[in-house]
Amino acid sequence: MTTEELKELKSKLPNGAITVISENSGLSFSMVQRVLSGKGASLDNVPKVYNAVADYLEVYNKKEKEATDRVKAIMCRSIQTV
Repeated sequence: MTTEELKELKSKLPNGAITVISENSGLSFSMVQRVLSGKGASLDNVPKVYNAVADYLEVYNKKEKEATDRVKAIMCRSIQTV
């Protein structure tokens, strides 16, 4: 990934995501930071971090969509009963 793509990726991660990604990948927080900054990471660690990021985002996005859908449904019911 290019430096710009990595910056964009990092900007899409919510607070605390790097800690979770670190735990899920079995790599240190600083190693995940280095990979996502495009600096000083071993080639073996790059795919581990990318896969952990992809896994994290899939779960996060699914949970966010489910929560958003629930809130919208509740709001629709509230509006209909007014």
